[in-house]
Amino acid sequence: MPLYDYACPACATEFDAFRPMSDAARPSPCPACGSAAPRRISAPRLAGLSKAALAAHATNERAS
Repeated sequence: MPLYDYACPACATEFDAFRPMSDAARPSPCPACGSAAPRRISAPRLAGLSKAALAAHATNERAS
């Protein structure tokens, strides 16, 4: 399940949430105040992947 970034417009809290791809466009409830927080667009987090996952990603990119 993907990890998405959110930013709450009501209290300025920034947080991450694991959500299904089908819910990616929907706001997520802010853990601090409960307001609907829209998703922030951010760079992919490839640094936390294992060497095997990075190698598989590179192979897939070359195959495209």
